Amino acid sequence: MATPKKAKRGKHRWVAISTTIDTSREDLDIFFSQCFDGVEIRVFDIIKSINSTNIIVKVPLPHYRSFLKEINDHSDYYSITSSGKIRLVRSRMLGLG
Repeated sequence: MATPKKAKRGKHRWVAISTTIDTSREDLDIFFSQCFDGVEIRVFDIIKSINSTNIIVKVPLPHYRSFLKEINDHSDYYSITSSGKIRLVRSRMLGLG
């Protein structure tokens, strides 16, 4: 089956989030489904370090602003950067761009 053309796939934003909580993909899926009921938030990357965990998620564009507000209002999470391209978010997280 062919994939839908780009215009049919819907617009989204890639958001990098940081937390001090040692978390797993399953924990994040549960957290996002509870906080953003009915919104498809997909976890793509989890990068763990000694002091923090960085996460890249895909957020539908209509929910992008409310997602950022909710994440930044939460005491354990905060957004680092966001973009329409995952490559840019990854490079910013690694300090390359």
